[in-house]
Amino acid sequence: MQTTMRTTVCAFAAYLICGVSAHAQNAGGVWFGGYKQGRDSINLQLTNIEGVGRLEVDLKGWEPIGYGRCQYVYQYPNPAVDDVHLNGSYGTPDKCPSALSFQMERAGPDSMKVTFTGGTPLAEAELVAGLRPLRDEDRRVTIDNLDILGIKTGMSRADVEAVLKDAGYEHDEESTRVATGSEGWTLETHYFDKGAGDDESDTISIAYSETETAKVMIVGRDWKIPESAKLSELTLKQALLDKYGSPLTSNSEERAYDRQGNNLTDSRERRRACKSRSLQEIQFEWLQKGQTYRSTINLYCGPLTNMRIGTKPNTGLASNLLQWIADPDEIWDNFWRTWSIGEHQTLAALYQSVAGAVGEAPKL
Repeated sequence: MQTTMRTTVCAFAAYLICGVSAHAQNAGGVWFGGYKQGRDSINLQLTNIEGVGRLEVDLKGWEPIGYGRCQYVYQYPNPAVDDVHLNGSYGTPDKCPSALSFQMERAGPDSMKVTFTGGTPLAEAELVAGLRPLRDEDRRVTIDNLDILGIKTGMSRADVEAVLKDAGYEHDEESTRVATGSEGWTLETHYFDKGAGDDESDTISIAYSETETAKVMIVGRDWKIPESAKLSELTLKQALLDKYGSPLTSNSEERAYDRQGNNLTDSRERRRACKSRSLQEIQFEWLQKGQTYRSTINLYCGPLTNMRIGTKPNTGLASNLLQWIADPDEIWDNFWRTWSIGEHQTLAALYQSVAGAVGEAPKL
């Protein structure tokens, strides 16, 4: 699993992080939007992470300011934000209101209303989320039987290893892949083997989220089926149908699901269910032994699956089963956790610098 990620912890500038109310926590994320009046417009972007934030304002002909680019930094221990400081080293600060305050109110899963107060020329705006933390109420519906040999996404490492040990799989520790970040986060992909030999091999692959949580994001299986099993392709297809539901198309074994857990059986149906909106898509790589898969997830779609059956020529016997299940919620949650710590450090340092610039002008 290789992505550019970081992890959030309550450590840097602790007074900025740990005293945040539940309502203020609800404002976390990267939010954007604005409004137009004829040819004039204002574009806004808020980045809120654990009690510290940045507001960027791009004004194009908006009276009485005209054209300008402003940046403000602030703390938000609650949704009423009044500890706001203009960054005099960004854009055109001479065109920007020096005093600013605003109220943040979550209006939906991916929308937030911002109401400016204090007599500024900025009006109320509804912003949409590009990135945000995954809340419990945002999680998809759990799907029964969506597992591989009892391994489900979201399981802890200890639970996974107990299941695999009971099933006779051995941990191939030498093949473990580890990705680390400068902030100390770690992502690991582990492999567990059973019956390795010329005629049969069975490998379970597990991609865990960063070390602090270590939950299954992706689980896969690569099973080289022994000829002695005399397992027909039809029997294996029926077993997949009974466990996972109908395939997405008639010529594949791929399964698709929506956020409510419904089995999607038509590509157009999936496109409608998984249509991207304001939230960005997250790219990821999935590494099984000897193979790399690249895909994307978004929080409007259910789990991703890939299933393929190999057959022996002219026999009707199944020779290989390759499958994996990826959980968009776990991948998204991990991305936010691992990306946001570096961004929070940047925001906190910027706030401390701008808010702390209180020295008097020198004699010249």
